[in-house]
Amino acid sequence: DARADHQTIEQVWFAGVHSDVGGWYTDAGLSDIALEWMLDRAEARGLRLRPDWRARLSPDPAGRLHVSRAGFWRLWRPAPRTIPEGARIHRSVLARMDDPALGYGPGNLPGRYEVVE
Repeated sequence: DARADHQTIEQVWFAGVHSDVGGWYTDAGLSDIALEWMLDRAEARGLRLRPDWRARLSPDPAGRLHVSRAGFWRLWRPAPRTIPEGARIHRSVLARMDDPALGYGPGNLPGRYEVVE
């Protein structure tokens, strides 16, 4: 596909379970971080957005982390994803780790990673 030559795919890691990052919960502090990052990237590449889009978000690195393993899924052991060496980690993950009140320390963070704004 000729269009693939003009596409950019970026993988960046954020704190939280699938719906914390992608949005689903009413408390959107964590998902707004990922949304803000995506909209910044899209706007930088020419996508026209509402002038007030940023004011409509409330990104919060200390936002609530949810437990997505409910119902039948509680029977399975948690299996953290493998984050490869050199992965791109959003700065909000480090901000969350730096807040001692949150007690956040993901055990699957690689030894070497790139911090993304």
